[in-house]
Amino acid sequence: GFGGRTGAPGHGWRAQWADRHGWLLVRPDGRGSQNWDGIGEDDLFLVLADLQQATSHHPALNVDTDRLYVEGGSMGGHGAFRVATRHAGTFAAVAPVAGWTKFQEFYRHWYDVADKPHFPAYVDPARLPLLETASSIRQAENARCSWMYVTFDTNDGINPPHNALDYVKSVRRTGSVRVATKQGAAGHCGSNSAEHNYTFFLDKTRDAYPRTVVFTTNTVRHNRAHWVTVDRLRLQNTWARIEAQVKGQEIGVRTRGVL
Repeated sequence: GFGGRTGAPGHGWRAQWADRHGWLLVRPDGRGSQNWDGIGEDDLFLVLADLQQATSHHPALNVDTDRLYVEGGSMGGHGAFRVATRHAGTFAAVAPVAGWTKFQEFYRHWYDVADKPHFPAYVDPARLPLLETASSIRQAENARCSWMYVTFDTNDGINPPHNALDYVKSVRRTGSVRVATKQGAAGHCGSNSAEHNYTFFLDKTRDAYPRTVVFTTNTVRHNRAHWVTVDRLRLQNTWARIEAQVKGQEIGVRTRGVL
């Protein structure tokens, strides 16, 4: 969460679950309040890399890369939304709780109050590409093959429920049946339940090679989904899309804005 720091996961219900099911339980810190962007996002993947190699601190661990799960609340919630869209095919399932998915509400709510000019539709053009990249709803169709358990509360005044509802609708419009929701009436993160998240995760494995892959991006920093990689864009910070489909012994590809 924003303003919080991660503690060790060595006790409590989560640790007991991990012991019972043979899980590795990891709590990355995301370099503090980085919104799980930039170096915050890097932190997540550095932790995953560290688990799978021998270091001076521990031997290599037998990590099942088909069963990697992410849960997160508040700032961690929009981090979980993002990894499902930016890194489709890496994680088997995610459980975002009370995260934001579109900057149009979040940016004005929390940042425009301190910045000028205060125009309802104004966003600093220099910031706009970064804010669009940070808004996972713009890439919701990327998550069509991802398992997701989305928790939100109707009385959340920090990240209102339409962040979750609009995102879920966008994913389901792709034909996905892999998204489940949990709606509560408490405040921010009030209905979060690790037990519900982990029970949802339990039988999920990643779909590494779906027959159809759709991927949108506006940066080559996030350029891979399942078995498709985008090497170059026509214009950086401009949205591009690739759809690739396996048909028998052929692969059909349609692109927009991709070199």
